[in-house]
Amino acid sequence: WPTSSWPTSSWPTSSWPTSSLYSPHPPSPHTGYAVTLAQIALSTETDPSYRMLASVLTRQAIEGHWTVHSRWYHPDNTVLGKEDKATLRELLPVGLADDLPRIRGMTAAAIAIMASHDWPQDWPSVFDDLVGALASGEPKVVHGTLRCLEDFARTMKEDHMENAIPMLAEPLLAVFSNESGAYTARDQMRAIKIYSSCLATLFHVKRADPNAAVSILGDSLPHFIEGAHAVLSLPDSPEDDCGLKIEAIRLVNLVMLRYTTECAELVGPCLPLVWHSLESGTSPYTAALQDGLPPPPRDSDGNVMGFEHQLCSLFEAVNIMASRETFRPALESSLSDLVSIIIVYAQLTDAQLSVWEDDPIQFVEDEDEMSVKRHSVRLAAVDLLAELLLESQTGEAFCMQVVLSLARAAAAHLATADELDAAGQADNAWRLREAVFYVMGRSSPELLALLASGDLDFDIGGFLEHVLLPVLQTTDNPYLLGRALWLASLFAHAVP
Repeated sequence: WPTSSWPTSSWPTSSWPTSSLYSPHPPSPHTGYAVTLAQIALSTETDPSYRMLASVLTRQAIEGHWTVHSRWYHPDNTVLGKEDKATLRELLPVGLADDLPRIRGMTAAAIAIMASHDWPQDWPSVFDDLVGALASGEPKVVHGTLRCLEDFARTMKEDHMENAIPMLAEPLLAVFSNESGAYTARDQMRAIKIYSSCLATLFHVKRADPNAAVSILGDSLPHFIEGAHAVLSLPDSPEDDCGLKIEAIRLVNLVMLRYTTECAELVGPCLPLVWHSLESGTSPYTAALQDGLPPPPRDSDGNVMGFEHQLCSLFEAVNIMASRETFRPALESSLSDLVSIIIVYAQLTDAQLSVWEDDPIQFVEDEDEMSVKRHSVRLAAVDLLAELLLESQTGEAFCMQVVLSLARAAAAHLATADELDAAGQADNAWRLREAVFYVMGRSSPELLALLASGDLDFDIGGFLEHVLLPVLQTTDNPYLLGRALWLASLFAHAVP
């Protein structure tokens, strides 16, 4: 990338742009407007706050004026001229090596926007230049390039993959494996994320020509899966940034979902590690029900990839395993443990209770199974159970085993709740009972269907009399009381 274009002089205040930073339709720039902004952004002699403002405005100008197909293009806007575009293509790559991470980030985003419109017809060298920068080994350059490729890879088409994957695989793997120790966990995360984006796009090639897809991948996928296995083998640390492990899980999920036949043996060694993470996560999650998990660190963009995000990725992995006949046997022998784990993760946290108390509408949203405004570990866990009970996805025999496992796990957790009460841990006891009632209620159609067919040995009358009725008579906890009433209403008509 050229360095001769790097600005060396500071810029007077009279040349600062006056357009609104947050306008959804940036004003039509005069010739040189975007170039001037880029020069300010890249001037190392300019105050960093002005540089960051200029970098935002540069990206905004490019988003709204690069082509008529730009994201924020408006009919009142003018498209940047050829001379300005050529200057920006030459100037902006310098910013990928800037000392300021935010400048690198904004520059990377701007280049990705430009490349998504211009490559390969109008900017044929950009991809080769990015690959070269990625292979340079310079941490700042690699960081900026990864930021750019993260956005750019999402816009690539399937006909690009024949060249893109072979060229990207080696330098991305070098960052992901990080043998030199020069890269951060976020750099490693972005490397695997870029590869996963390409792998997802390649799936469209695979559907038309499986042999071509296998040829394009070469030996890159085994190396990335090996790296994912190494990441999954690391101990979980809920207080740390979990982004790298989340992306490793997502890569395994993608391979299980889209490349089941070709790569079943390849991801097999990763599945016990997925299970171990899900199982071992119950301890820190339970310990944090009242005090909450410590907030994970944020990256330079303010993004957080915490322990809760990791748990949701693990739930997705289990769901994929259940939906694929190839992997389903690995779950069948552990269904009782799996349902028991789901109940643990379905317990209410103080953070969730605080949200409900501040915003009762959110309680309504969370209780609505069809709502799109619901997100928590509890809901993700119960949604996983609902997916396991879909006969169309997992088969009748598997669903029956899930229901039987639920009956056993519910009985075991209710016994544990009694022990917690006896030990003076009433707060833990009510949360566990409420979680059992919630899971049973969400699964009530399947429970009652098996009960009616005689395949489930469950004394529903005894459950109502000896479990629900005492709760209704003695508890003063509104959440447990409401859940018990709800469950009783679902089961009452089935009492002989």
